[in-house]
Parts: sequence; structure tokens; C-alpha cells
Amino acid sequence: MHKDVLSYEKGHPNPLFYRPDWMSLNGKWDFVFDDDNLGLKEGWSSKIPDGTIKIKVPYSYEVPSSGVKDKKEHKILWYFKTFQNPHYEGKSMLHFERCDYVFDGWLNGHYLGKHIGGYDAFRYDVSDFLIEGENLLVVRTYDDKDPAHVRGKQTWEEKPFACFYPTTSGLYGDVWLEDVNKASIQGYDARASYEEKAVYLRLLFTPEAVGSQCMLEVSFRGKMAVSDSFTVTGIYMERCINIPSKMFKRWSPAYPCLYDLKMSLARNGDFLDVVYSYFGVNEISQKKNYIALNGKKRYLKFVLYQGYNPKGGYTFTEDEYKKDISLIKGMGFNGVRVHEKVESELFYYLCDREGVLNDVELPSPHKYEPLEEDEVQSEFGRIVTDHVGHPSTIAYVGYNESWGVEDIATSLDQQKLSTSLYQMANRIDWTRPCISNDGWEHTESDLLSLHNYAENKEEMEEFASELKDKLSRGENFDVSLGKKAFAGDFHYSGQPLMMSEFFGAIYKTDEAKGWGYGAPVKSNRAYLQRYRALLKVLKKCDFAGYCATQFADTYQEKNGFVDENRNVKASIDSIKKINRSY
Repeated sequence: MHKDVLSYEKGHPNPLFYRPDWMSLNGKWDFVFDDDNLGLKEGWSSKIPDGTIKIKVPYSYEVPSSGVKDKKEHKILWYFKTFQNPHYEGKSMLHFERCDYVFDGWLNGHYLGKHIGGYDAFRYDVSDFLIEGENLLVVRTYDDKDPAHVRGKQTWEEKPFACFYPTTSGLYGDVWLEDVNKASIQGYDARASYEEKAVYLRLLFTPEAVGSQCMLEVSFRGKMAVSDSFTVTGIYMERCINIPSKMFKRWSPAYPCLYDLKMSLARNGDFLDVVYSYFGVNEISQKKNYIALNGKKRYLKFVLYQGYNPKGGYTFTEDEYKKDISLIKGMGFNGVRVHEKVESELFYYLCDREGVLNDVELPSPHKYEPLEEDEVQSEFGRIVTDHVGHPSTIAYVGYNESWGVEDIATSLDQQKLSTSLYQMANRIDWTRPCISNDGWEHTESDLLSLHNYAENKEEMEEFASELKDKLSRGENFDVSLGKKAFAGDFHYSGQPLMMSEFFGAIYKTDEAKGWGYGAPVKSNRAYLQRYRALLKVLKKCDFAGYCATQFADTYQEKNGFVDENRNVKASIDSIKKINRSY
């Protein structure tokens, strides 16, 4: 494990945007189900009702770590937390990292607002609502199994099935208070250029900050690299800072060098706001048939990461993340495809720190509904915006396997929606590629990512040989399950190829517990032979990389390199040797 940046504090949810004065509201909350929808009528927004139980936030009630022993479906949940007024000098910002799906909140009876969407962070200024002594925070959440909602791998049927798992409802991310001056930095992102030896910053200020001085200090391992100072003339500003050649360090999976960044606001010699962050130099480019990081060809060796654990479901502790990352690197993978989920900021920080590449993927809806288009686009935009500053993130993914755009092959409306997500990601962050529909039926896309679960070398060779021929002639072609590579009139235009799902073998001993792809293997040797044979074919086919299914067994899906408790099936060294061979 590598050394932490200065903006890291044990327990703080977001090292990418850290202020020292904060207070966690995680832990035990009062909690009650509202199956009859009585809470609003009975005034629960300003009082704790009788009959509550305890729940441990940030865990959803469906998982063991929550302490709630009830896995039945409950659509309406109420949470109640009492805490002492922290007496912050500035604004008191209340942060919620994740809540699935509809959030309504109150502080001391005052309504905070509504948030819709289960995979992005949000916050409220609660300064005017705090009182002396004990304060009462109340949260009401609503979630259902509507397949048109952005839901990822959560089942929309009565029970889990196929590759879809139990639901996650309510608060499942960190909750915390933060002291923020009225004149402050609301947000920022940094993207560094290897070619220009510079870092570009986009900064968002509060109106009260206009007229103050902003100071930016970049350091590396305790040594000052460069500083910049300017007058804040508007709420949105951009800055470019050149990094001296003697202090220039590029980020890579092998050497994930991170710069510390201190951002300060001052007026008349008094500091108004200080934010600590970090960035890494990882410029991504597409050259012919491969991906380059900082101008150097990088063959992507990814593993599919579902982001579930037996006790916490969607929610991980820092140690649990560290264990997963250590296993992934130990197996010789240099990245993860975070599949149908958005992890916590802590996970992406650890990827930045440890050199694990990743993509950011919209958790798919599973039914096209025109009335939900705005919500899908809005949530994807917020998700992309939240991850621009992470040097380990190398791509954005809109849809997966046409989930939620099931008629995209022929529907112009669904093609337009897919294209709009691609274009949105490019507007927010034009420095990274975006995949419109991972697996098949692409519209506009910077990578041609394909899924194929060929069981053996011969099947994969047949697919690969036809692939080369079809691409050379500019033809559309079958990928898998009768799905073609492109939707409608879209076509190949020279994008790098990525085999973003393949393999997924299950052991014969696990066959009764769940399923995997292809015939079950009977031994470690057979498991490794199948993986090696498939990789050998892919390496010969000018793919820019691959993503193997999958890191860990997940509920009924038993095709992981490790089981759900992170016990390795075949040896780590054997898997690492195969990955490094290709």
C-alpha cells in the first residue's frame, strides 16, 4: 500500500475535497418502516415516533451489517438522528453520499429538499435550521422495483434472478456535517496534461467569494512544486498551472504519483476557506488500435467488479476495499470495470493511490420509459461530474448490453438517448473516452467494447477471425445472442477494440449453489487452462485490452476468481502469471 495524500483523514468520506472541520453522523439511527404511508400525516418529519428500531448507517436495511433483521420489501423508510450543535463559525453543510432512491429530509422540522437517484452525492446548507443543544435530523426515503429507474444490478422482480441481486434501499453512504465559510470554494476538478506539463483547474466559488484572493499550492511528498494566486472575479473560473520539469511526475499503475493541492481563499489577510485535495498526471489518448496513458501504450487488463460484499451489500469499509484492491493487483490486473454501480469516493481515492485503473458506469435502468429520460441523463451527468478529478478513471460508460434501451437497434428515440449520454460525458470531460452501450449495439462511442463468453479457444478464434474481416470491410456484425455491434446506421470508425466481458467460469463444486458461463470446470488446472487459452486468442486480435468476468462470486453468480468471502480459488500467483504473459 502506498502513502496517503495530505487530504486523507481516516474516516473522512472524500479525500478529493477535504476540510478539517467536519463531524460524522454515521452510526446508530432510529428507524421505522412506513408501509401504510402514515409518517407525513402523523408528523414524523419533526418527531421520533413510537416503535422505532435501531439501524446502523451507512448500511441499507436489507444487509446484515445494518442490524435490521428484516429482508422483506418496504418502500417507505424513516430515519431519525439526534446530534449536538457543532457551533461552526461558517455555514453548516450536511452531506449525503448515497441514498436510494427518493430522498426527503428535515432538520428540526425544517424541510431540506428532495433528491432523486441512488448513485450520486448531494448536500444541503442547514445553517439556519440548527438550534442550541440537541438537533433532530429526519430522513424519509422511497424506493420501489420500477425497472425504468436507474437501478443497476438490483432485481426488479420479486426475488433475485439470473445476474440480478437483492435490492438496496435508503441510506447506504456516509452522512456528515462540514464547516464551510460563506465565502468559499463550492467545488473544483483538476485534469493534468502530460504533453503540456500542466494542470488545468475548473473552480466554482460562492458569490461571497468574489473579490477575495485565491491561492493554489501544489506539492509533491512535502516539497513545494508550484503556486499560483489570483483574484476571484466570478463564481466560475479556470486556471492553468505549469509544473516545473524537475518536479514533474506522471501517474501510472506501477507508480501512482499524486500531487497534494491546497486551495485557499483570503481577504485582507484573513483566511476564509481552505480545501485540501490532490491530483495525478494521467493523460488518456486513443492512438490507432490502442489506449495510451501519458503518451505510452497501455494494454488494459481489467477484471469485472460488481461491488457487493456479504455483510454490507453495496457498502464497504476502508479495510474491505483495501483487501479487494490488494487481491486485484496481486492477480496481475491493472484495472477494474466497476459494473452497474458507482462506488464511494473512498474507493476511487484508493484506486488513485494504489494505481488501479477504472471506469465510471451508469447503473442501467431495465425498461425504456420516455418520461424517465431526463432523470437518466441528469443522474449520469452528476456521476460523470463527480469523477473528473480521479486520475485512475479512464472512461465513462452509458448503457450496458442495451439494458434500459432494449429496442435501440431500431428505435431512433433510444439511439438518440444513448448518443446524448455520450455527448454529455464528452462535454463535461473531453479528456476521457466514453462508451455508449457496452457490449453491443453501440451508437456514438470512443471505444468498441464487446462481450463474448466463448467457452474455449476454438469458439473465440472463430469469433475473432470473423471480427477482423467484418471490421476491415466496415460491416456490422453479430457479437453475441443475436446482437450486432452497432445500432441502426451507426458503424465502425476506427475505434480501439476492448473485450470488456469474457470468461466467467464456474467450478463443478459450485454448480449446485449458482451459475457461471459455459461448462463447469473440474479443477484449478482446467480453470487456468481455459483462462489462458482465451487470453491467448485476444492478445493476437489487436484488442486494446480485456475485462475478465469476474473478481468475486456475487450471490447466485459463482464465476469469480475469488468466492464471496474473498477466498481465492486458483492461486493468485498462477492468475498473475497468466495476466502478465499476455
